[in-house]
Amino acid sequence: MRWIAVALLAMSLAAGCAESRTAGQIPVTTPASVPPHADPVHGRSISGVVTDTSGHPVSGATVVVSVALNGGEQAARAIGAFSTVGFYCLLGCSAPHANGFSARDGSFALSLPGPNKEHDDYNVTIAAARGDAARVATSVVVPWKRGSSRAAVVLASGSPHVRAVGNRRFVVPPSLPLRYGASHFEASLETETGTPPVADGHALTVTNGYDARVVEDERLLLTTARTGRLHGRDALFSSSLEVRGTEVPASRDGACTVTGSRGQQIRQHPCGLTDGVLDSDWQPTDDPRCADGPCKGHAQRDHRDVTVRLRHPVNAALLVVRGCLSCSMSISSDGHHFTHVATQPFGSADDVLVHSLPGLRVAAVRVETDTGGFFTSLREVSVFAAQG
Repeated sequence: MRWIAVALLAMSLAAGCAESRTAGQIPVTTPASVPPHADPVHGRSISGVVTDTSGHPVSGATVVVSVALNGGEQAARAIGAFSTVGFYCLLGCSAPHANGFSARDGSFALSLPGPNKEHDDYNVTIAAARGDAARVATSVVVPWKRGSSRAAVVLASGSPHVRAVGNRRFVVPPSLPLRYGASHFEASLETETGTPPVADGHALTVTNGYDARVVEDERLLLTTARTGRLHGRDALFSSSLEVRGTEVPASRDGACTVTGSRGQQIRQHPCGLTDGVLDSDWQPTDDPRCADGPCKGHAQRDHRDVTVRLRHPVNAALLVVRGCLSCSMSISSDGHHFTHVATQPFGSADDVLVHSLPGLRVAAVRVETDTGGFFTSLREVSVFAAQG
């Protein structure tokens, strides 16, 4: 039974072993030196040339060739990794791959990676930087054959950018000529990027745009992907862009208190729910009588309360609560009398509650959660003022 469970887990996770990479997944570095032409490779190889959509050769682009493992092979690799070194080595299911760079004339040549006993296809991905914050990439599928293969790969000449329409932001991919048949556009957003840009969580689909207020002033990695055809082969055209949000809520650096077992207000120094750290659970200073779940007494036995007080009352437009696994929201215009405005029940698809407050005056917000981990899972409470 243990091995059945392991196998099922591995098969479910194998789909995450992406063999066709996008612009946001490949570390793009500049080689120390770039030769005028790619050195020849002995034995079975993949070679070709990379140009941009303007017809110019692309020098120093990152080239990655990987075996496109089928689902069964990925599952087998995942099971092997799990059984030998544990869950955190499931990255061992990554396909065999080889890395290199394009020469000054755009040519590249790499030995075909292996083993590839099943004669799977190969994914050839080429990525290049577009300044300090953007990159573009193109992936093509090259069928297995006994000899060497060639591939002509084209990168978008332009860069992705963000278009603003009111509070919404739309990720716009670099343009491509119609002959490449680019379609099935998708865009995603990931937060807390680094160098190379690696996300600290799952990607949020933003194909139809996103509300800039919800991501506040975090660092973001925006990616785009479109399928198409390139010289008769299936292709994936992708791009990525690192940006920082510009929206700071009126509640930033506000004070907050936790209600204790006797109804006392425990001041938080500082308030971990208004500090702008959006992706970390807060660590409240709490009543010791509440440490194991329900508080002894009646004030907080069946629920937990935390109250956030803005530095100045505002006419609000939006309320965003992160870590809301099971919570009820109330607002107050004077800091004393509260009115219920929203509830997010247990089992919701997302743990971020986003609720419109059209012009309502807000001086304080109260979050009521179930006892236990629902209380400490909170990450941030944000109130945005109405514009104008």
